[in-house]
Amino acid sequence: GGSKSWTRSETKETSLSRSSSVGHESSYASPGGAILFGEVSRYKFDKTNIPTKMHFTCPSGGSYTKDSAISMKSTCYQSAHFESFSGRFYRETCQKNPSVVDCIKLLGHRYKGFFGNMAEVREAFMA
Repeated sequence: GGSKSWTRSETKETSLSRSSSVGHESSYASPGGAILFGEVSRYKFDKTNIPTKMHFTCPSGGSYTKDSAISMKSTCYQSAHFESFSGRFYRETCQKNPSVVDCIKLLGHRYKGFFGNMAEVREAFMA
């Protein structure tokens, strides 16, 4: 007889993703300062051995289904919320209290990576 051959291929990974964006705009008068806080809702999904069905189609046209399992891992950010603070100061303010300028310059450093109660920030900014 003649020679016969067969091949088999399998896909190990299939992914579908989409992206979206969100933004915020704030204006403030100068001289002064402003700071913007953003908060996102993050959801993580990491699961192994999720039951699945594999659907096969043979070159002859026949098909069959086989039970299998997959792993899935995802992180999504569902929503974002922003809160901005701004303040204006005048020459007289700076002359009476020169530390106001340093306070404004250090806002970003002081609250970088802030994860806490926003009431604390509101009180500090309004002081």
